[in-house]
Parts: sequence; C-alpha cells; structure tokens
Amino acid sequence: MPHATRCPKNGYLSKAKEGPLATTSCYNPESMNITELLWRVPVTVLLLSFSLALTAQDTEFFIEETSADLGEEVEVNVRALNLNMVVGVQFSVEWDPEVLSFLGVSNVAMEGSLMENFNQTQLDSGRIGYLEVDPALEPFDIQDSSILFTLRFESLVSVGTSTEITFAEAPLANRTTDAENEIIDTRLSAGTINIGGGSSLFDVLADNERFSASPNPFMASCALKVNLDYRSAAVLEALDVSGRIVMRRKISLMSGDNLIRLSGGEFPAAGTYTLRLTTDREQLNRKVIFNRSGR
Repeated sequence: MPHATRCPKNGYLSKAKEGPLATTSCYNPESMNITELLWRVPVTVLLLSFSLALTAQDTEFFIEETSADLGEEVEVNVRALNLNMVVGVQFSVEWDPEVLSFLGVSNVAMEGSLMENFNQTQLDSGRIGYLEVDPALEPFDIQDSSILFTLRFESLVSVGTSTEITFAEAPLANRTTDAENEIIDTRLSAGTINIGGGSSLFDVLADNERFSASPNPFMASCALKVNLDYRSAAVLEALDVSGRIVMRRKISLMSGDNLIRLSGGEFPAAGTYTLRLTTDREQLNRKVIFNRSGR
C-alpha cells in the first residue's frame, strides 16, 4: 500500500502506482470521507476493478479489552478481521473524557500516522475518527486480528474503575467499502478497560507456554492445546476480568499433546477471559479474547 505524504493546505498526497494507471489523490481526514476519495480514482481503475468480480464479505473491528494500574499509561488496541476485500474504511471511537485523557496513537497499520489517518476535531469530547483509503483500489494487506492502531491514554482516576470504549458515528460515520465502492457489512465490538491496583487478574494468572489457544482472538470456536507428561482428570474454567467463573468443564487429559475444542457459545459476552486448567498436579492459565461474531 502506498505511503501518504503531505499535500498543500493540510491535505495528503498519495501516489497509487507507476505506469499508465498512475494516479495521485489528496485527502484530509478532518474534511474528507471515503465516498469523496473513491470518486477521485480514475474511471479506468474502477472499470478494471469491476472486472475482477469481487464479492464483499463481512468485516469486523473490535476494541481489545485490557487492564492497567492506577497512574499507568493505558494502551488500547483496535483490531480488525476480514479486510481482504476492503479498500476504504472510516469509523470513530469514543471514550469517557472524565476517566481517560487522550495522549496519542501508535502501531498505526499500513505506515499510517496520527496526522494522516485521524480526525482529531472532537478529542475534547472523547472521540476520534479513523480513515484509511487505498487510491489504487487494492485490498488492505493485513492479517486477521492484526492491530489497526493503538490508542494511548492517561488515566484520570485515583481509585479502581472500569470504563468502556465504544464505536461512534462522529466525527466520522462508520463506512467500509470494496473496490466497486459498495458498502461492506461491518460488525463493531466495544471493549472494557479496567483500571485498578497492581494485582489485576491477568497479572496474577500468567500464561503458561504449555497451554496455548488458536486462533486468539477468536469468534466461533477456539482450539486449546495442552502438553502434559502425565495423565490426569482436570477442570477447565473461564474467568472474566473480575475473576468471576463464567464457564466450567470437567475433562480427562492424556500424557502428551491434548486438544480441547472451545465454543464461543460457552462465553456470556465478548471480552477478555482467563482460561484456568487445573489438573491433580498443577494449574495452567491462558488469556483469550472472545469477539462475538453476531455483533
């Protein structure tokens, strides 16, 4: 994907490609949207993309749940699924400005930046807009569950609390398009940020390398793999961020590699959970992220 460089008058110049279809586009995330940007792409490129007979598929953006100590910088990842047909996306993220103060962004995918990809006109109200368009109409080259960007905050609270970060329709309304400028169905999932002391659940229950989960994050199902050098009856439990047990299952494990299938239907809501596997000799833990596909 081409890297954008600054245009005159607060715009940004993107060069699509070399050769006869070479194009350039200027855009400003504070004044433009996907519809305007795609109409600037030459008709030749649009006709070429139409001949590919692409079929849009559902895309998902979700905010990863996390925890942080009091007085510690809070980093919140926004991740994406099924971007293989997407050439343009815009949406907004909202937080409680009484709890979190915006510091900046990092890990912006596709060589993006705060100035090039974000509408910052409503930061005082706890909202920011994200915009990315490929003027060459080439789908985004991002693997599933990759970080799209990370929001950085300063915590404003002096006591432990939980706060939700959600998707909003301002300053940029949610819109995801394919190479034919057709709208792609998009699911958006909010995330909860837990701010408290240094003994959060995920600090206490550290992951064990012999207990893995794939894919992670997951939607419909997840495969757990555990390696033991002994046989044992065991109990598998899922704990939410407060430490409450939301799922419990008795299983039998053999010596060697064991595969356990986990269904998304066993979890009450999308979010971050700790899986706790207790055998007659030890306890193994693994953090997983469940992203409900129906949302």
